[in-house]
Amino acid sequence: MKLFSRSLVAAIAICSAAIAHAATNGVIIGDYFFNPTNLVINPGDRIIWTNRAAQLHDSTRSGLWTSGNLNSNSTFGFTFTNLGYYPYVCNRHIGFGHPEQTGSVSVVRATLAAVSNVANGVRFEVRGGRQGLRAAIDAGAGITSLTPIATNPFPASGTLNFTNSNPLPNQRFYRARVLP
Repeated sequence: MKLFSRSLVAAIAICSAAIAHAATNGVIIGDYFFNPTNLVINPGDRIIWTNRAAQLHDSTRSGLWTSGNLNSNSTFGFTFTNLGYYPYVCNRHIGFGHPEQTGSVSVVRATLAAVSNVANGVRFEVRGGRQGLRAAIDAGAGITSLTPIATNPFPASGTLNFTNSNPLPNQRFYRARVLP
């Protein structure tokens, strides 16, 4: 097993953590609901809302986006670039006795920190999550060939300690992602 120098592992891990492939998530709009109601995504991810109801609905976050009225089977997409918590509503119905037509998007980023070599492996911290969310750890020979190697829940502290105690020779790059 070839061990990398601490500085090399730190540089590889931190650089690859910042590079994530954007995902597209779907939200169904129904009669007085969003499904899923709450999403956890990474920066750069896109959400596409699709109205599956017969009547008009919308997705609105005041000051950030508004889909306008969506007919049945119409869609609206928005790409999230900033970290944060974004509650949203159907403006068309929220003021007409349907306070349940709300949803939220949490945009979070996991980062790798405190990278070090350990006997036969690599240890690092995954930061940026919160209790109730999970961290997905990916590893591979390059940033375009990363595959999942572990999924662990974040503790209350929001920092997950992870050790790849017997990495494969091609696991030189690591990335951490936050999952719901």
